Amino acid sequence: MRKFFKTTNLLFLFVTLCCFLLLSGLSAQAADYYVSPTGDDSANGGVDDPWKTVSNALTVVAQGDTIKLYPGTYDMSKESGGYIKVRYVSNLTITAVDPQDRPILISPSTTEYVIRVYSTSPYTTISHLVLDNSVRTSGWHVNIWVDEADFVTVDNCELKNGYTGVGGQLVKGLTVRNCVAYNMGSSGKTPETGNGGGFFLIGGNTSTNWDEKILIENNEVYNCGGDGFFTNSNFSSREIYNYIEVRNNNFHHNEEDGIDLKDANNMLIHDNELHDNWADGIVTHGEIPSTSVEFYNNKVYNNGWWGVQISANCEGWKIFNNLIYNNASDLTYDYYYTSGISNETDGNIIAHNVFYNNGTTDGIKKHGGITGTGTIVNNVFYNNPGEFGNIQESVTGDIYNNFVYPDSLGQTGTDAIISSDPGFKDAANGKFTLEETSVLRDAAVDIGITFDHDNLTRPYLDSSIDIGPFEYTPIPKATLQGIKLQKF
Repeated sequence: MRKFFKTTNLLFLFVTLCCFLLLSGLSAQAADYYVSPTGDDSANGGVDDPWKTVSNALTVVAQGDTIKLYPGTYDMSKESGGYIKVRYVSNLTITAVDPQDRPILISPSTTEYVIRVYSTSPYTTISHLVLDNSVRTSGWHVNIWVDEADFVTVDNCELKNGYTGVGGQLVKGLTVRNCVAYNMGSSGKTPETGNGGGFFLIGGNTSTNWDEKILIENNEVYNCGGDGFFTNSNFSSREIYNYIEVRNNNFHHNEEDGIDLKDANNMLIHDNELHDNWADGIVTHGEIPSTSVEFYNNKVYNNGWWGVQISANCEGWKIFNNLIYNNASDLTYDYYYTSGISNETDGNIIAHNVFYNNGTTDGIKKHGGITGTGTIVNNVFYNNPGEFGNIQESVTGDIYNNFVYPDSLGQTGTDAIISSDPGFKDAANGKFTLEETSVLRDAAVDIGITFDHDNLTRPYLDSSIDIGPFEYTPIPKATLQGIKLQKF
């Protein structure tokens, strides 16, 4: 008996020791350190004894640690090299002590970054900060520069007065969400000579599947000299991007485009608002084409040039359930024939969209609903006032089963519905849901699109599918959330 109890006691002590060592290891991997504008780098970094600079904290942190910043204004000239260098540590978080009172990081005009995350620091998270780069002119003044670091997250940050809010080079798994970026870049005299923007990718990315995607989500970008979001490439030095999702963003009042894509492939772009940009809602480039893109459930309106411009060689686009209205109204330049949408690549699918009031009649430029080519089906072309009408006469492809009014200019395709009233709630104010008596109800052909602009199942109430972006419902439904891949 005595031997049994002795053995049991030894076993108990051994298990207790193992638990202690395990818990000690876990706590060591999850330490919190504190920084304050009034702190001291000779302090211990505790909650009541914070350091003064993030650079000092970075000499101490280990994998899994968090650096918490007290409210106040931080002068980045006090940091080593004039900006925060995140390197040699993975799974690090830099955030605010109080998310409701975010610290402000101001960079001197002589440095290029506020925060730079290096390749040796994957899985870094930066959240609840205000970053002011001080310089809006062209050049490499990027508020947060992710330099070949994978699976970095930027969340709930305010980004202003730089060349670009967040930039990524040769990355995978980058997520930018819940951020606002504004006053980026510098203005040009025309929409083609501005620069800078909200978020951009350069040098290509290294994502090989959707688990490694770039995610741009729930952000707002405005008052930038360039674009809301753009991928950078050029004809002589191609930079290829793959697996990017851009969803639930508001890109508006920028001096170039809402979205500008060069060499971007395998993309999902959905549930965004692209509006009041000087040039286009979204634009691509034929010499550096973007392919295999699903563009759906977006609102594209009040852009000066094209609402949607899909250039030659941009294959595999599926454009559906979008509201595209009040675009192509800029009368400043007479060398572009702008429209609600221009698609210059055969085989792209344009379906279940509404094109309303795109263009003007000015006697100089030729505006209208759609130009180019494609499989064009189940759309609503309504009161596009340009000189070539709703569907330009020269449009080629498979054009059928659309609502087209008026039909006095351009063409209608086959099996068109021609009526003076599609039965919208209030088209003049951007409300394109259907009245009960709408001629669009039960009028579509089934091409495999299984949901509408509000993510209601097609068909919803009726036995057949409705033309346009919405299924009829007597009670408006809240938009359902969730990622949908490979729609049809």
